[in-house]
Amino acid sequence: GHQSRQVPVVMEADRTLKVTLSPTQTGTLSFRYFPASATVTVGGKTVSTSASNRVQVSLPVGKHRVVLSHGDRRRVEGFEIRADQTTNLATLTLED
Repeated sequence: GHQSRQVPVVMEADRTLKVTLSPTQTGTLSFRYFPASATVTVGGKTVSTSASNRVQVSLPVGKHRVVLSHGDRRRVEGFEIRADQTTNLATLTLED
């Protein structure tokens, strides 16, 4: 994947601009969660888990956070993604 970026450019007529795109480095986030009916948000986006309690998603390198919520309970976990590696958060649970 690539990151979107807009850069304003002012050019003279009959000039050419060369643009080089470089791929975004990514890694994988993997974890399970309970209760299975909880809502999972990674990087501000709700993750569809297809009625499973397992998450495995590709993310850009850097610091992120996962939010697990169910009713009035909420858990937030920070983590870091490294290039071409899997970050395993094991099992996240919401305490009563």
